[in-house]
Amino acid sequence: MLRRRHLGRVSFAEANALQRSLLQARDDYVLLFEHPPTYTRGVRTLEEHFLVPPSELDAVVVDADRGGDVTYHAPGQVVAWAIVSVDDDPTAGKAHVRRLEDAVIATVRRADPDARLGQVGRLEGYPGVWADLQGVPAKIAAVGVRTERNELGQRRTLHGVALNVEIDLA
Repeated sequence: MLRRRHLGRVSFAEANALQRSLLQARDDYVLLFEHPPTYTRGVRTLEEHFLVPPSELDAVVVDADRGGDVTYHAPGQVVAWAIVSVDDDPTAGKAHVRRLEDAVIATVRRADPDARLGQVGRLEGYPGVWADLQGVPAKIAAVGVRTERNELGQRRTLHGVALNVEIDLA
């Protein structure tokens, strides 16, 4: 069964503690929330990937145990973390990322029937979801995921997507 939980605005630490506890659950979960101004860096992020030194940012900087690079989170961005069981296969993580991207693409296209955002989809060689693919592409959703085996031996997913809706990127 897939269960949905709306958390409101929570810190990365609070959301992460909840998803870690749900890793052991039998049911699948989708957590929906937003963060106060926060930068997360994935496991392969280098300091030079920040455009501004982290010590100079007016936001919390957190190390996340997920793929992906630097991601900015703030009010006006919908974060959706799926804690779900996936096949016990080395390609399961990549397949899960693709399903998340597909869900975001379908959602944005439904919400934008007049295509004000231009063509929405994937940009070859770059993860996430992009708008205006025929013009100057702009990333509208970041994706960062990891899989981990729980105490029951199931391979489960952690983290997910961050969709910019009405976020102030200044």
